[in-house]
Amino acid sequence: MKFNWRVFTDNDQLDFEDRPLMERFPIKTNYKFENRHVKSTVRGKLNYKNYKKNYSPHSIWSNIKACSSSGKKTDGKYFILPPDLEFASLNHYVTKSVYHS
Repeated sequence: MKFNWRVFTDNDQLDFEDRPLMERFPIKTNYKFENRHVKSTVRGKLNYKNYKKNYSPHSIWSNIKACSSSGKKTDGKYFILPPDLEFASLNHYVTKSVYHS
C-alpha cells in the first residue's frame, strides 16, 4: 500500500511553541510535486522472493500489485498522478522551528 505525503511548511514560525505539532504547522505547501511522494508498506508473510532491493522507502519494487490507501490500483508512475488523499496520508514537515534551551 502506498501512502501519499501531505507536505507542510514552517508556517513562518521561527521559535518553538509548546503546542502539538499539527496545531503549530497547519498550512500545507503549495508545491504539488511534493505531495506526490509516497511511503510504502507491505503485508507480512508474502513471498519475499518477489521483491527487488531498491533501498528506497518510497516504493517497493516487485511483481506484487500495489494500491493507494483508498484501494485504488497504482503502478510505478505514482509520482505523475494526482495524490490519493481520500482515506489516509502521511504528514511530512519540511522544516520546523528553532528550539532555544
